[in-house]
Amino acid sequence: IVPGTTRAEDVAQAIRRAAGPSLTHLSLFDVYTGKPIPDGRKSLAFALTFNSPEKPLTEEEITRLRRRISGLLERELGAEMRT
Repeated sequence: IVPGTTRAEDVAQAIRRAAGPSLTHLSLFDVYTGKPIPDGRKSLAFALTFNSPEKPLTEEEITRLRRRISGLLERELGAEMRT
């Protein structure tokens, strides 16, 4: 969930920066406003695909990537993860 004025492309660029080369595919698949999203904010949903040419990624590695992405989005864009 991000401020309503935040561009989806800005979020996508931040995700790419945080994920690094392990992110092989990124696509926006949903934009939602309305209840229960607070006024002046919107929910952006992205599909992410991670891959490594060296070895299969473990669940722990993917969890670290997701935490790095969400942390950067919180700090730079005022985002919060929707649960």
